[in-house]
Amino acid sequence: SLQEASRSLEQSIRSKNEQIQRLETATEESEREHTQQLEESKVSYAQLLVEHTALQSESELKEKEAQLLKEGALKANESIKSLQEASRSLEQTIHAKEEQIQRLETATEESEREHTQQ
Repeated sequence: SLQEASRSLEQSIRSKNEQIQRLETATEESEREHTQQLEESKVSYAQLLVEHTALQSESELKEKEAQLLKEGALKANESIKSLQEASRSLEQTIHAKEEQIQRLETATEESEREHTQQ
């Protein structure tokens, strides 16, 4: 029974580690997606800037440039917030798993003491 509890604890720890790994992988993928979106935004900005340079007066171009820079900054802020949320979620999950592992370890120790007394 003690061996079963130990195996169960080891299996639970492996499962939690795998879950943490999956969350870390998902976070990395999310970061890559946000980076790609940011690069695409930069390309779009550059293309629009070239088009407007050819088509508009300098005054109109400066207004559009300011607008595009603001939009780019807003997109970057959205990406940052999304990454921060993903990071907080991952930290909460890791903390919860650590607490769960601690409870399992405590239960195993109590079980060992009971078996030792018997």
